[in-house]
Amino acid sequence: MGWQQGMIADPATHGHFKEMLGLAGRDDLVTLLDSTKVCFIAVSQTCDIVQFRDEAEPYVEFLLASWGEGAPNPADTYQKSFRTFAVELEGGHGHLSIRPWNRFLVPRGWVTHIPPFEVTIAPQRIRDLMDWLMTRYVRAALPDTFNGRLATVKAEDKMRKLLEKLPAVTEAFISLRPRYVELGQGEDYSCDLVLLCREDDFSNAGLREQMQPVLDEIEKVLVGIEGIDVEAVRLLGESQFTRHHMRAYDRWQFDDVSYAADARAAKKGGESGHAYRVEAGRTKH
Repeated sequence: MGWQQGMIADPATHGHFKEMLGLAGRDDLVTLLDSTKVCFIAVSQTCDIVQFRDEAEPYVEFLLASWGEGAPNPADTYQKSFRTFAVELEGGHGHLSIRPWNRFLVPRGWVTHIPPFEVTIAPQRIRDLMDWLMTRYVRAALPDTFNGRLATVKAEDKMRKLLEKLPAVTEAFISLRPRYVELGQGEDYSCDLVLLCREDDFSNAGLREQMQPVLDEIEKVLVGIEGIDVEAVRLLGESQFTRHHMRAYDRWQFDDVSYAADARAAKKGGESGHAYRVEAGRTKH
């Protein structure tokens, strides 16, 4: 077929995709296609795309992405945001901005008749995209009381802005104790924050030195919150963050996702099980 996971469809095929989206009832994606520069990315696993039996794998999953100029917002790269994934295209062709719900299925046999595009995403960035899609289903739900204490100083917004100054950071993890308990007034949460970066970046002493003042600013935001005791804010290379750490820490993407969100949504008359914040410049889902 010539298709592999992460490949982009030739723009000449967009009319065919529009027809498929209309048949699937995805008017929201048709509107996006008509209103801005976009592309279609194959996200099905390569072995599933090239499977020779249609009855075994009848569909290929695609994702519609917005196509922007220049470099992406660093706060949306890697796994720092769970609502938006931004990735730079190879060859200086700008960047893509991806929302996880902009996915849809097309018949696999149909894909054999459309060509992939010459513009590509780097293999490592494709892996980052797939990892990001998977983490949508395993992100942390933190206690409402902890989130409320962060909100008193708008800590998550402040830390998200600080992360824009740290493009080398790939993920953030938090160890919160107690992990699932709603504490009362006068009881403190204890937290340890770890920011990860790729080994090439972590081994660059000059880069680590440049990043340290921003890490200090992040720690200052947390230290100033009543009811939260900060043990440390650390930068680690990904090889230093072990399987044990993955069990003890939760991925933190600086968004209020909590166990009590159902009650909040009910009080507000919301339909969603989680009352997510609307991020500046982004559309609520």
